[in-house]
Amino acid sequence: MSDDPQINNLTDVSRRIVVIEDNLDSAEVLQTFLEIHGHEITVKHNAADGLQAVNQILPDVVICDISLSDELDGYDVAREIKQNEQFKSILLIALSGYGRLEDKEHAKSAGFDAHLVKPTDFNELLKLINKFDSH
Repeated sequence: MSDDPQINNLTDVSRRIVVIEDNLDSAEVLQTFLEIHGHEITVKHNAADGLQAVNQILPDVVICDISLSDELDGYDVAREIKQNEQFKSILLIALSGYGRLEDKEHAKSAGFDAHLVKPTDFNELLKLINKFDSH
């Protein structure tokens, strides 16, 4: 449990989450943390597999690294998701080592709803996920 009462009051919400992260260690830490908090996690390590998982699972939330070691990056993933009408309700969260204002603006223009800078503030991530209403 977190020391933040706002988070503890919201942990009853279980979300289907797709994590797209090419760093295996980061993906595993994120998966473990989110599962501990009751979420159903699917992890993919590249954009193509991540987009395929989104199509199959229809998640509530997608957490995507921006710099993927792939032909497609996180911006491509965001644009692909947001242009599909059936995915309009997905909360799309960017995770990136880049945190300048222009990086955040680029993420927003690509379709991300939120942009968190690595190392990830897990309390902030939980707040975003738990207060999101997918309906």
